[in-house]
Amino acid sequence: MDIRNFAEVTLDYFTAIALNDIEEYVLKGEPTPINDVVKEWFEWLAEHSNSFTDDTLELVKEQLANDLGAMSIWVENRQFQDDVLSSFKKYFDQNTYFLEFFTTIYLKGLEDDGLR
Repeated sequence: MDIRNFAEVTLDYFTAIALNDIEEYVLKGEPTPINDVVKEWFEWLAEHSNSFTDDTLELVKEQLANDLGAMSIWVENRQFQDDVLSSFKKYFDQNTYFLEFFTTIYLKGLEDDGLR
């Protein structure tokens, strides 16, 4: 195993943890015990988004976008969708980089699936 393989496995694992944290917050409105760690990771990525010299950040975003589809937020109810978007705003707070990313992916997914 080389560093790239290790990084991909680690990314798979941590994006699953991060998306679970977001989903729990969206559905329950309360942070999980690991919320601070996950938010720090997103903040670090946003702060360093222009520092990556390869496709690393794009791989992270691709993994997040792909795994977002497994969350239980894909429903036709417009009020629920608005609540999800509001929860994204509260979750990401000042992190506009990932707030915009998740909002865009969510709205596009809803439209693609004919839910909005």
